[in-house]
Amino acid sequence: MTDLADRLEALGAKATAGEWEVRDHVVSPPHNLDRVKITPQHGPLGSLDRPDAELIVTLANNHQTFIDALRRVDALKAGLDQQAKLKWEAYDANKRQAAEIARLREANGILEDALQEVGDDYPGSSCQEWCRQQVKVARAALEARP
Repeated sequence: MTDLADRLEALGAKATAGEWEVRDHVVSPPHNLDRVKITPQHGPLGSLDRPDAELIVTLANNHQTFIDALRRVDALKAGLDQQAKLKWEAYDANKRQAAEIARLREANGILEDALQEVGDDYPGSSCQEWCRQQVKVARAALEARP
């Protein structure tokens, strides 16, 4: 929309300055009673159908308002585009972290099994107790996740 705002601004700069208005236009013979003239400050431009004239006058009298609105919409869109980009980046990072967590949990399970097996090879020993403690620590670390 920036191109449209730039174009409207350039056209507005070239247009007749000042307030415009719609005036009744008498046509002889009266074949269309709803003909009007568009009149900028410096004199009439010609006759048109009233709805066309009213549209042109409204646009001419408010062109800067429309340009400002278009520029605000462009700024909002740019902000939304940036937010969308950041959300997708966060989504991708979250997917990578979830995959890493799954791999770590799998590795932890393998190590738990190995420690359990080593401890079971020495029943009643300090090695078995140490292995059990390590399995508890690993499980507690998994439970402490956010």
